[in-house]
Amino acid sequence: MWKTGTRAALIAAVSMSCAWGAGKTLVFDFDTALRSSQVSKLTDPAVRILWDEGTLPAYVERSDPDDYTRGSRFSGFPDSPLVAPHDEKCMEALGVTLAAMQKDARKRQYDAILVRSDDPAAKSKGQFACQLGYATDDVRLIVEFVVTRDFAAKLAANPPEAIKPPPRPASDNVVTFPISGVLALPEVKAMMSQKVKAHWGFSSVPAYVKRNGPQDFSSEKSAKISADIGCREAFIAALQDMIESATDDGYDAVIRIHSNLDEQLAPDESLFECRVQRRDARVSLAGTLVVLK
Repeated sequence: MWKTGTRAALIAAVSMSCAWGAGKTLVFDFDTALRSSQVSKLTDPAVRILWDEGTLPAYVERSDPDDYTRGSRFSGFPDSPLVAPHDEKCMEALGVTLAAMQKDARKRQYDAILVRSDDPAAKSKGQFACQLGYATDDVRLIVEFVVTRDFAAKLAANPPEAIKPPPRPASDNVVTFPISGVLALPEVKAMMSQKVKAHWGFSSVPAYVKRNGPQDFSSEKSAKISADIGCREAFIAALQDMIESATDDGYDAVIRIHSNLDEQLAPDESLFECRVQRRDARVSLAGTLVVLK
């Protein structure tokens, strides 16, 4: 719950920029909301939150825009005496939205997020909109992930474990196959001859100017005929999904491709893992979509 003084200060600070819209929307000042205790307790100080592009420090990488929508927790229906006020719920929705962005930033090795409202009118005034709902309130924001120059230097000096996850023993109900065996198949060779280049493993990564990921690409196929066939078809389907995603989004390569079952690296980089359960075979691959220099 809000402390009385904190809540009163926030309401007073946003009172000039908070109004009902035609679609039951509240508009808040972003800087004021960001300083509120309800938002700050949900966000990660290790990932910088930037609202004004003018405050963006020198950077080496900046992602394409993406949108995030998150809502407040259910706190009772509108006619309930226990329902939280909308200002509280909107602050919670903002904090949850920013926290989701920061979590993805850390996972993908970005150290800052450049955030803006999806409403151009609100953005121009340094505000964000909160859509009021029947039981929860939602905030939708646009984000660009950023690697600052200082952070890039730290990564180069000490590559984090997140870039190359540690191998581990094989999971239960898992069989392994050589990646090279599937890549030698004619249908896979035809797929890989397209414009998107595939770079397997972590030892040789080409220079790039833009990236998206790492992303997970999974597929599940029938293993009724045999586990080998099911696993091979699941691998090909996951790889095809990866290549098509890169093509559709304008990337010309995928780097650091590896087996990613259970979001973990296989015991050997040259292998992919396949979980066979109840006549189904599941394969997960991870890769980072990039635009090469």
